[in-house]
Amino acid sequence: MTAYRSVSSAAGIFLAALFFSGCSAPPEEPEAPAPNAYWSLLDSAAPGPGATSLQLGVVRSGCSGGLTGKVLDSRVDYAAQRVTITVWVEQLPDGAYSCPSNETVPYTLELREPLGERELVDGACADPGALGTVVCSEGGLRWEP
Repeated sequence: MTAYRSVSSAAGIFLAALFFSGCSAPPEEPEAPAPNAYWSLLDSAAPGPGATSLQLGVVRSGCSGGLTGKVLDSRVDYAAQRVTITVWVEQLPDGAYSCPSNETVPYTLELREPLGERELVDGACADPGALGTVVCSEGGLRWEP
């Protein structure tokens, strides 16, 4: 009978914990930070429809004393008419930075599918803070077939 009580007690504790915890939605994924870099194609030759690798030149947006820093991550969104590429670079320590042009950092981006006849768009230009900037004229269009 002792074994029955311990199992029964354990089940009761479990049910009570389940009841009092309530139902909750799964935790939301943290929102990606706003892009902090722009990119351009480094290769002057147009990418062909079969291209699955792009050579990008990444430049930090904002004042950073002329430095861009390390490219940390990129996101590629594939749509029927366009491929949107968003790039992030490492954060800089807090401080006051001068605003000369920032260096261009080469970055190889591997696409998971061929480019085809789609235009290339810089995802940083979708950020409201980039609206009206020279680098985002034409909506961030970097190349079109």
